[in-house]
Amino acid sequence: AADGGVTPDAVSGDARADSDGGLPPRVGPCWSVAPLSLDFGVVAEGATVPRTVTVTNGCPDPLVLTRYSLAPTVGFRFIEPSPDAAAARPWPLAGDLGPDWTLPPGGTATLAFRFSPLTAAPAAAVALLRGEVGADADTLPIALEANSGAPCLIVAAESGGVVTKVD
Repeated sequence: AADGGVTPDAVSGDARADSDGGLPPRVGPCWSVAPLSLDFGVVAEGATVPRTVTVTNGCPDPLVLTRYSLAPTVGFRFIEPSPDAAAARPWPLAGDLGPDWTLPPGGTATLAFRFSPLTAAPAAAVALLRGEVGADADTLPIALEANSGAPCLIVAAESGGVVTKVD
C-alpha cells in the first residue's frame, strides 16, 4: 500500500507489512507445544515410561484443543496425566478432546504420553494436536521416539583403548 500500511500476501492471503511499517507477518499459531519432540530413551520390554508436553496459549483469545491423533502406534499412547504412567488410563488412538480442554489467554495444560514396547526394536510416531482460536485452526506435530529391549552397555578400558560391547 502506498500509505505504508498492510497488504494481503498474494499466495497465502496473510497480512504482510510494507517495507516502511505495518504489522509483522503471522509466522505460526499463537499457541505452542513444548517440547515438540519426546525421546523416551531405552525402555526394557515389560516396562512403561511416561513423558509430558506443555501446551501454552499465547493468544489473546481462548484456545480450544479440539482433536488429537497418534500414528503409528508402536507402543506409544496418549494417557490421562497421572503420577503412575502404568496405571494411567490410555486414550483411544484418535479422538475429540472436548470443552474441558479450553485454555484462557496465558493458560497452560499438560498432555501425557507413555511408551510400552511392543517388540525389541526402535520405535517412532507422530502425535498431532489440533487447536482452534476463534475461526483459526492449527495442527502441531509432536515427534515421539524410543528404543526397546535391553540397554546396551559400552565399556572402555583405561589402558589400551579397547572397547567392549555388552548386550
